Amino acid sequence: MAHLSGISWVKPEAMHLTLNFLGDDTPADQVRDILQQMEKAAKGIAPFSIAIKGVTAFPDLKRPRVVVSEIDGEAQILSTLKKNLDRSLSSLGFPMETRPFKGHLTLGRIKNRIDPVMFRKRLSGHTAFQTRAFEAVRMTLFRSELRPSGPRYHELGSIEFPSL
Repeated sequence: MAHLSGISWVKPEAMHLTLNFLGDDTPADQVRDILQQMEKAAKGIAPFSIAIKGVTAFPDLKRPRVVVSEIDGEAQILSTLKKNLDRSLSSLGFPMETRPFKGHLTLGRIKNRIDPVMFRKRLSGHTAFQTRAFEAVRMTLFRSELRPSGPRYHELGSIEFPSL
């Protein structure tokens, strides 16, 4: 897909699936509490199988702003985890997400207006893309640092999903 110009592609080492964005100014002294709430949210959720599937755009193909792949496999478990996490983090004052959760992997961000017809045409050869299934075994808390060269992520801690 490198032949699609006007897109800022996410570096492979920076790809991640976001369950909650906690904001740019989350205090460092809240990290331990956040990790405790993540552990609470993961209670009863064992490692689960997901895959990355297709290539599409948000908000839609007529007005593409972000190029994404969707989550396939045991996506319902991922949705349950997201709901649990929303509830747990709300106890720390983080707002609950009101939009429906759509698990996805961001592949790139469209910087300028792009011709949607040309975009769909170029994308059509990649819509059947799918990875092999892999096991989601943990959830990680990252701090993001925005730089001109792209975001850089720093791991602050992670929670392993317990084997049931």
